[in-house]
Amino acid sequence: MRYLLLGLLFCSLTSNIIAQTWNELITDVSGDGANMALLDGTKLEYQYDQDADSIWFRVSVANLNSSNLAALGVNIMFNIPGGGSTFNFWGTDNSNPYHKLLTTWVNGSHPSSYTGTIGIANASGVNVMNYTNLKSGNITITADSLNQNIVLGLKRNDLVTNEDITGDSIIVGIAAAVGSDIYWNDDIYAPSAKIKIKPPKVDVVADEATGITALDIGDKGNGEDLEVSFSNANDESTVSEYRIIVVKDSNSDSFDLPKAEALLASNYTSVAKTGNTQGTF
Repeated sequence: MRYLLLGLLFCSLTSNIIAQTWNELITDVSGDGANMALLDGTKLEYQYDQDADSIWFRVSVANLNSSNLAALGVNIMFNIPGGGSTFNFWGTDNSNPYHKLLTTWVNGSHPSSYTGTIGIANASGVNVMNYTNLKSGNITITADSLNQNIVLGLKRNDLVTNEDITGDSIIVGIAAAVGSDIYWNDDIYAPSAKIKIKPPKVDVVADEATGITALDIGDKGNGEDLEVSFSNANDESTVSEYRIIVVKDSNSDSFDLPKAEALLASNYTSVAKTGNTQGTF
């Protein structure tokens, strides 16, 4: 009886479309800023565009006048599970520890002609006053004088990386602050404020095992006496495990990925990736 040894690549593609609506996170009373002439924050909202894998923040203020439009200051700080070392923010209402800081300390003209300190920093950067040590110039800034808000947008992976996400989603603590391009003025803070991000799943092209051979070393006639050997994939970061699946030659034409994925664990041999050339199984 002849058997065919199949090497299979498991991948999946999920496409979810979400309505692009603003989600309110924090409201803050007006008139509580340190300097009444500078920006006074009243609300923080966000939306996550899963199709584009981008994240947007809308900061509402009470006094986006011509002077403040010319010199904007917005910070958004984030607590990321497992995010490592932290820095303490310097606000009056909020001096808590955080892992990452988004900064737009800019001057220019509205709606979106701004330059200045624009980027993302971690604790290592913030603690030495380098506020763009992770990313620089990667944030879209739009100031809306009519509706009294500032919208900031960036790629999700610039802020919450794929390495930060251990499952299919992540919940991140968040707060904000506003002022000018050189001065802090008002916190937008609530201890319970969090955002949830669920990035789209994409095809993962796995590197292949090579040198696959199978020898019949007995006469059981049921595939149990096959000796299989192979060499590991060159890039095992794309591999979660190797699966040895043996199929009768007569069934090989109709055996496909859905059937392979439906197999019980007892019907294939799982081989852990090791970073070394595999042996014989």
